[in-house]
Amino acid sequence: MSPRQDTDTHATPVGLSKPVGSAAASAGTTATVCVSGELDLDTAARIAPRLVRSLHDAGRVLALDLGGLRFCDSSGVNLFLRLDRLSRAEGKQLRLQHIPAQPARVLRLLGVHHRLACDFAA
Repeated sequence: MSPRQDTDTHATPVGLSKPVGSAAASAGTTATVCVSGELDLDTAARIAPRLVRSLHDAGRVLALDLGGLRFCDSSGVNLFLRLDRLSRAEGKQLRLQHIPAQPARVLRLLGVHHRLACDFAA
């Protein structure tokens, strides 16, 4: 049996970055991480450890700038809910910012926008 080859070449991997000018958050501040690309089962699992680390390093708030996120499925939503649970346990807040149309539809359809702090793009 040959090893599995990844033949999915159309998917764009999700990317993480900190906006220009942002630094490690200190107590009482907001840390912002930009999430871009496609957030699905594969990519959510890959970026989860880095987002959890960003949450632990953040001051009071971890803001996820989703302005560059083109696609989000239930795995991405599950990641947001997991980060929200962890943030509340640490006495912090998770905010989703600049949410574009497709991820916004998913969050609204699932009712997640009632649980999480969401700032929709338009």
